[in-house]
Amino acid sequence: MTRYAKQPRGSSICGPIAILNALKWAGAQATLRKDLKEIIKKTGCNRGEYGTMLTAFEVALRHFGKEWFRVTVKYPWPGIETLETFLRNPEHAVITVFRWRDKKSLTSGEHYAFITGVSKTGRTFFSVNYGDNYQTVAHVRREEILEDHRISKDEWGGIFPHLWFLEKIKRPNPP
Repeated sequence: MTRYAKQPRGSSICGPIAILNALKWAGAQATLRKDLKEIIKKTGCNRGEYGTMLTAFEVALRHFGKEWFRVTVKYPWPGIETLETFLRNPEHAVITVFRWRDKKSLTSGEHYAFITGVSKTGRTFFSVNYGDNYQTVAHVRREEILEDHRISKDEWGGIFPHLWFLEKIKRPNPP
């Protein structure tokens, strides 16, 4: 079973953590200690509260994943059925970035999460570091995915959500 990396509580490095976990899922020997600093640098995720910008994220995802998975961008949101169908294949995973809004504090922002599969019933999705629970692997209700993936805009006019559909590259068995 893959041992995924947790996003440090209160940090804005969800994008780099999603890339690190995608590499782990695909079979790379990626670790927080060995690889995270380089991923953060490549994503430009050193701007404090702003986290990782979309274009820098995609460049870094393709750069680090080129030997491990193929990337297809799905934009705008293709719908929950498309997501579910894709994730039924264990060789597939998705990274998503979506706008969140806290109804109590009225704060909002964007968050990158890594989704690794879907339950047999389709009622829950298996995700790494989804939302603010900072759990490694969580069962995220279908309704929560739908709520978080409504089309929305940020302060700079960016439209969300964005999804990167990943397909493992078949690798030859080591000798």
